[in-house]
Amino acid sequence: MSLIAGLARGALLLALALPTALSAAEVYRWVDAQGVVHYSSVAPRGVEFERVDPGARPRALPTLANPSLVDEEDEPDPAPAPQPATEPSAEDLGLTEEQQRQRAELDAQASERLERLATERQERCQTARQLYDELTTHSRVRIREESGRERLLSDEELRARIAEARDAIVTNCD
Repeated sequence: MSLIAGLARGALLLALALPTALSAAEVYRWVDAQGVVHYSSVAPRGVEFERVDPGARPRALPTLANPSLVDEEDEPDPAPAPQPATEPSAEDLGLTEEQQRQRAELDAQASERLERLATERQERCQTARQLYDELTTHSRVRIREESGRERLLSDEELRARIAEARDAIVTNCD
C-alpha cells in the first residue's frame, strides 16, 4: 500500500469515527440562581444538574398557552435511584482493635472536617448573596482602595464584580 493510500484510509477512518466520538460526549444541563439555563461538557460543582443525551430528539417545550405540551412518549423512564456504597465492616476487613480504634478516629476527623466545610460553604454563600444584592441594588458603588482613598467603580468593574458574586453563589449555594 502506498503512503498516500494509507493516509487517505486513515483520514477516512477518522472522519467516520469523529461523529461517533462526538455523540458519546457527555453534556450537562443546570439552572443557576438567576434562572439561566446552562449547558456544558463539564459537570458543575455544588449545583443540581442533569445529564443530557446530545443525540436525543428535541421535544416540544410547554408554553403558557399549553403547559401540557410535553408528550409522555418522549419522556424517558425514570432511572433507578443509585444505591449508596457501603463500607466493609471492621470484621470484613479483619482489623485489629488498634486498627479499628484508628479507623474510628479517622472517621470522626473526616466527619468534623465535612461539617466545618459545610459551615464555611454556607457562610461563603451568604456573603456572596449579600454582595450580589448590594452590587445590583446600587448603580454607583464606592470602594476603598489600599491607599485609603475612596472611588466609584466603573461600569465595567461593577459588571465584573456582579459576575464574580454570581459565580460565587452558583459555586457555594445549593
